[in-house]
Amino acid sequence: MSVLHVHAENGSDSNPGTQALPYQTLNKALGEAWLLKQVVPGQPLPLVQITVHRSATPIAPATHGGHESAGWQTTAEISAGVTHKPFPLRMVKGVDVVGSSRAQTKPEIKIDENLFGAFPGSSYEPGYPKTWVWMASNMTLFGFRLSGEEYDLSRATHALSAVYVKEVSNASIDECDIVDFHDGVYFYAGLSSDSSTQLTVSGSVRNSHLENFFPTVADPLLPQDKGHAAVWLKGPGILDVDIISCDFEECHDAIQTGGEIESGLATEANLDVIGGTFVGIENGIEVVGKGRLTFTATDSTFLRCKNLPEGVDPNVSSTAAMLLRGMNTLNGMVRGCTFENNAYSILWNLNPTAPSTLNLGTSLDHGLNVFKPFDFNIPLSEDTYRVHVVQKSIAGLPTRISAWGNTWIPGNQGADAAGCLTSASVLIGPTNLPNLLVNDGPPGPFAGEFDSIGVPWSRNYSILEAGGELDVGEDCP
Repeated sequence: MSVLHVHAENGSDSNPGTQALPYQTLNKALGEAWLLKQVVPGQPLPLVQITVHRSATPIAPATHGGHESAGWQTTAEISAGVTHKPFPLRMVKGVDVVGSSRAQTKPEIKIDENLFGAFPGSSYEPGYPKTWVWMASNMTLFGFRLSGEEYDLSRATHALSAVYVKEVSNASIDECDIVDFHDGVYFYAGLSSDSSTQLTVSGSVRNSHLENFFPTVADPLLPQDKGHAAVWLKGPGILDVDIISCDFEECHDAIQTGGEIESGLATEANLDVIGGTFVGIENGIEVVGKGRLTFTATDSTFLRCKNLPEGVDPNVSSTAAMLLRGMNTLNGMVRGCTFENNAYSILWNLNPTAPSTLNLGTSLDHGLNVFKPFDFNIPLSEDTYRVHVVQKSIAGLPTRISAWGNTWIPGNQGADAAGCLTSASVLIGPTNLPNLLVNDGPPGPFAGEFDSIGVPWSRNYSILEAGGELDVGEDCP
């Protein structure tokens, strides 16, 4: 394997790129890696890796104390006189870019507000979104800190994302810290040039920390300072994304799938979330738009996924650990997850055109999910809604939730003192039966919602509209 080394503080682009004599800029190493990866007839494709060493100097333009001043070019681009700006950093197919797994030694890639020319809205590179790193196929970005904190006041106006993964395969972001952007990792799959064929993107985000894709200034309602999603799946193509062992904090959405239709073709997405931690987020997993989604969430914790931060109306009801309100077809499976002090734990609100099912456990495969009691010490202004599973199927085909073998709020809606359901029942909407609105206190001034002192009641589940079916299974996990 050929290993090219980069040290932004002590290197030089006139060096050979060895560990003893590293390059100074990552763009120089990327260009050299591209040359090494070119196929030589009769020769195997070489293995190439770039190692970026931590230094006091970030991977950044001069305006942020770095040395990146020009992008790299292919041979054809050089011959044609095509040049690129230093960002986005264009990754090379099959070339891993490696930093460090230790937080204190991770190289930093820093944003530069001046990259985009005169504000507002100038595009700095045709065909590129406003992003910091452009991924390639069959490669990993490992062990970096990507920081957009100095771009704070413009992150929504200019829709800046940290990493763009467009129509490539097997692209992985691993052991990275991504903070303070409008979007973190943006997966996009579109259509062929004649709009007749769906294109595909596949990739993963692993072992990473993603934080602050949320308003942060004094007035969080300012439109120029709204964050969006730490991980965003979008486009009318085919998306296959894994999110493994990542933790999310203070995001508008931690993970959002935004389905869309173009030229009669609709999003087809597969999302697997394994071992995630979601804390202080408006929506942990949000599904909106049109198309078809299959998702699984396993061994993950959702804590305080609820209303917006201070300065925003606390009575926003569509916030949840899992806000599933889009797609023509949505089939999900949730296993071994813990839900605690969210506004809603799971809000299932579809208008499907094909049968859709949410599997929280079956009689043969228990869900092993834990729906914890709500903390009544949380002020009403911070937590207006306390319902674990809400089924709202509107004007479409029937949708079904199966929920066997979970632990619920003890003593609530048929659950015993251990939180186990001792008998199975199938609940079909529309209904206003007491067992769907059983609460912790007597009727109050707002029927079915608040008790006599204005504190919301906690509920295990509720069906509010027609077309929904909830199979509440017996047995403890």
